[in-house]
Amino acid sequence: MPKQVLSINDLFKIRAILSIHVAPDGAHAVAVVQNANVEEQRNETALWLWSREGGTFRKFTRGPSDRMPCWLDNETVCFASGKREEEEKQEKVLRKSRLYTISLRGGEPMLRATLDGAVFEVSPSPNGKHLALAYSPHPKASPAQLKVWEKAPRPLQSHRFRLRMDGMGDIPDHLPGVYVLSTTGESWKKPKVVSNDSELWFGDIKWAPDGGKLFFTGSEIDLKMESLRLFVSTLKGSRHELAIPDGHVSAYAVSPDGKRIAVCGNEDAATGSFKAVPLCVRSTNPKDKKWEVVASNIGNFGEQRVLSDISPMAGGMIVWEDDDSILTFCSIRGDSQLLRVRLDGSLQHLSPEVGQACCFDASGGTILYAYADPTRLPELYQVGRNKPVSKMNNSVSNRFDVSPESWFTE
Repeated sequence: MPKQVLSINDLFKIRAILSIHVAPDGAHAVAVVQNANVEEQRNETALWLWSREGGTFRKFTRGPSDRMPCWLDNETVCFASGKREEEEKQEKVLRKSRLYTISLRGGEPMLRATLDGAVFEVSPSPNGKHLALAYSPHPKASPAQLKVWEKAPRPLQSHRFRLRMDGMGDIPDHLPGVYVLSTTGESWKKPKVVSNDSELWFGDIKWAPDGGKLFFTGSEIDLKMESLRLFVSTLKGSRHELAIPDGHVSAYAVSPDGKRIAVCGNEDAATGSFKAVPLCVRSTNPKDKKWEVVASNIGNFGEQRVLSDISPMAGGMIVWEDDDSILTFCSIRGDSQLLRVRLDGSLQHLSPEVGQACCFDASGGTILYAYADPTRLPELYQVGRNKPVSKMNNSVSNRFDVSPESWFTE
């Protein structure tokens, strides 16, 4: 019996993995999985849990807006989540950000912090006792101002460059700064500012392995397509800029020994992904102005792209596997691949060379990535295994042929 033809309605049944986060010991991982809610006309996200023992991949939280997970230890996951719709309506324009934790041992998520502002990113310290946030506190507003903002149209954010806006929607009045929040106690206190700048949007925060410094990027918010800049800061706010190749920073990562940074950069913003993006390594010492090109001329490292106008999904784009090897994406002729790059420049393909490796993460000897191609719907894969370790789209893939040849009928 021939398979049914894939229809538009069937596309709404397909789940997508937006990001993967492997526990420090590699025994578990959480992934942000998106599905379409046709009735409500919106996309919803929830956390799914993968277990190395037993190889299960199951829904872990209810959603509908669970995101930005991170591991505080091998058993505790912290994540951000929105309130239910009826509670969101009460908060009107200036909605709060809420951080929860959930344990692998079971139980319901526990509300840990309610913040009067927008959280754009969460990064745990190496010991899990602090969170670094890309955070924008809400501006102080009178009830009259809130009524005006409530009726005004919400702005949009472009993937190619950001425009200065008026504080509504997802773009804040105050640009996101770097804040640190203590995770001790049942109720977490107000985050403390580490670095703020009225002209720079900070993000992509990473901790030094010893927990004493923070690395982050900064981009200017104007009509020009300026390059991202890379900074290192002490927890007391002493900030220094790190010299990197001219151009856009696609991704970066700090080595396990904390002495080096791998940077995917040197992309010309005017030409987009048509210009190859090399992989470079430099010292974490701000006084050192030199960098070394490890690999280049085969594609765009650190990026997952099909066309130049499609921005990469969230998730790890570059990760140090050890002090001598780096895991990263490379977009080559429309296909996105997961590679292992040695510091001597040798390359090893870890995912199929045809198709789209969408996001990945690695820790404790475990490397997981999401992958799809014209004949296979998105699923979770583990490096070293040919078959997927998830079956979240089986209800669609088992019933329909998703190859391009089956999309049209006479």
